[in-house]
Amino acid sequence: MGIHFIGSGLFISDKMNAQGVVDCTFFNTNGANSSLKMVTYFVTNTRFFVAAFSQLAYNCAMRNFLRWLLRFIINLIARVEVTGYENLPTEGNFVIATNHLGILDAPMAFYALNRWDLFIPVAKKWEEFPILKWLGKYFNFIFIDRFNPDIKAMRKIIKLMDEGNNLVIAPEGTRSRVGSMIEGRPGVSYLASRLGQPIVPVALAGTEDKIFCANLKRLRRTRITVTAGKPFTLPPLPRENRDETLKQYTDEIMCQIAALLPEKNWGVYKDHPRLKELLAT
Repeated sequence: MGIHFIGSGLFISDKMNAQGVVDCTFFNTNGANSSLKMVTYFVTNTRFFVAAFSQLAYNCAMRNFLRWLLRFIINLIARVEVTGYENLPTEGNFVIATNHLGILDAPMAFYALNRWDLFIPVAKKWEEFPILKWLGKYFNFIFIDRFNPDIKAMRKIIKLMDEGNNLVIAPEGTRSRVGSMIEGRPGVSYLASRLGQPIVPVALAGTEDKIFCANLKRLRRTRITVTAGKPFTLPPLPRENRDETLKQYTDEIMCQIAALLPEKNWGVYKDHPRLKELLAT
């Protein structure tokens, strides 16, 4: 369902998000249709317009309500400080790469940013929960198999990036159970080098499940910081030594994130030479 054009110059996109929900974005173009054609189009497609506008209005309202509810709940249980907005690219799309410490990490992108062109890969096991599957339609989740090559999901991610959307992903692939960074996986570095998109490192601190749950039991708000670093790009993958290069690219991403975190969260990258270089600059 969607509206492709309305006469003289008004074009309404029927662009779908990752889960097939209609985006409620309006575009002005330089159409050449006459007013008479516009009126005729409306009259002959009344039922279509009523249904399409109803769907657009519902999705807009639901998305805005869910974002408001998300921020309301997070503000009740946490004190969130977000810095580094100036480091987000103002043109083109990009990849947000973040560490993954706890269950609060996933919604932070929609808490901190007023935009809907973000999509987030989520472990396929969460699709079994009806509420999360439903929320995924509005928060642009892509459910992905973390343990086997998921070619279908990778193609969808590449397609969404090619269409101008922005990927939010944790290279670690799963929550850290130790409260600090674990080894990153090469999927993000492959996608970033394959697409040539800038990577924005984002560090999350204070979202550890252990700390959050302990504070929640004591009715204390958890202090959370979200810090965006300067964007960087990765060169295209060479034809030779690809695995070694992917490992170097992944370490670069993880060290860029670690440089924004407190020392206690550096984890396996604590003694990495690249992290020391970044901290020295």
